[in-house]
Parts: sequence; structure tokens; C-alpha cells
Amino acid sequence: GQSTCQPCATGTECASETSTIPVPCAVGKYNDVAGELCKICPAGKACAFVSTVDPTICSKGSAAAAGSTACTVCGIGTYAELDGAEVCEPCPAGKICEDPGTHTPTICAAGSAAAEGSSVCNVCDAGTYSQVEGTAACAACPAGSECTTLGTISPVKCAAGSFAEEGSPACTPCSVGTYQDEAGQGACK
Repeated sequence: GQSTCQPCATGTECASETSTIPVPCAVGKYNDVAGELCKICPAGKACAFVSTVDPTICSKGSAAAAGSTACTVCGIGTYAELDGAEVCEPCPAGKICEDPGTHTPTICAAGSAAAEGSSVCNVCDAGTYSQVEGTAACAACPAGSECTTLGTISPVKCAAGSFAEEGSPACTPCSVGTYQDEAGQGACK
């Protein structure tokens, strides 16, 4: 017989004092130190094979929870900006994550908007506008102005003789018996 015991190799474990052969680490676990027990694969890494010694780091655009056997590609509307992510985050408001595996969200242009977790920039409807890029929601056209087209960036003030209420797509001429001598008003006099 042997006079000394051998430490179990990396990628294996000897779970009891009477172990006669090393047991390979199961998928989802690893062991990078000879003589120690297998450990749960850390978050942001994958342990895809038995006897893993060095877990594989998840690349940006993918993620893995602790104990994972594979990195999961981020779905549409989510992203992972850095290598080694534990979870894919919802795409930030004002930006979109239109493809699986997104690591850098795309900013929405002025005249459009996107809520958190979006994969599409929504063009502002008539009666709404967005003056800057990266907007979470289109704003109602201000009183006294019109936003006649889809994707309005800058509301246009109503001319004298017309008015518009907030959120109105177009200016309305003053009715008979009323007037408006100033531009950009929300009602006639």
C-alpha cells in the first residue's frame, strides 16, 4: 500500500476521507485548486463540462447565474454591457436593444421614444413630439402649437387667428364671433 494519500487533481474532488478515486466535478461546478471540493460555477461564468478547472467568462451580450452550464444570450429588449454579467438588464428608456446579444443599446432619435425594455423606437404620433434623442416618451404638443406630422421634433406655433389645445395635432381657426390677435395661443378671445 501507499504510505501517503495523493491530493485530488483540479477539476475533481475527493468528498470523503476514504475516497479511493477522484470524482470529476459535475457540469455547473468547477475546482481550480488541487485537494479541494468542487465549487458552484460563479455568476457571469459557465461550467459546461465535467472536470472544469477554469470557468468560461460570459462575453458581453450574454449572462449566466451562479451554477450555470452555459452563458445565455441576452434576449431582445435586454442587454449586458460588460463581460461576466450575471443577468441581462432591461434596455434603458430612450434606447433600444433590437437584436439578441445586445451589449450597446441604440439611442432613439429626436421625434421618437422608447420605454424601458424596448426593442423599437416608436415614432411620435401626430399631436405629440420629442425634441431630443433618447426620450422615454413623446410629450403632448403644447397649447398654442401644432404637431401635425408623425415624428414631430419641434412644435409649430399657431398663427394669429387660430388656436390649439394641448395635444392637438393641428391649429384650428377661430370660430365666427371670436378672434385671436396673438400667435401661439390655446384659445380664441
